[in-house]
Amino acid sequence: MKSLPLHYLAMLLTSIASTPLSGADKPVSHPAIRLPVLAKDRPLVKVGAFYVDPLKGDDSGPGSVEKPWRTVQASLLRLGPGQTLYLRGGI
Repeated sequence: MKSLPLHYLAMLLTSIASTPLSGADKPVSHPAIRLPVLAKDRPLVKVGAFYVDPLKGDDSGPGSVEKPWRTVQASLLRLGPGQTLYLRGGI
């Protein structure tokens, strides 16, 4: 038996690999394990919550809802593990 040249073998393998299996037009996936929770549906955290507002904030403030920080950079330097940072509307 005569062997095929290498480029013919490569073309044959490529065509076999790109052929869909028995009617599989789309990749098959499993359903979502749980539905995503939208941000508007989550309750705000009361303890360990800090705020950033680029329009009304001040980086020297406490980061509270009444006196938010101005920049994310300044807030990241002050946050600790488990604390939440809320970004208020801005530009």
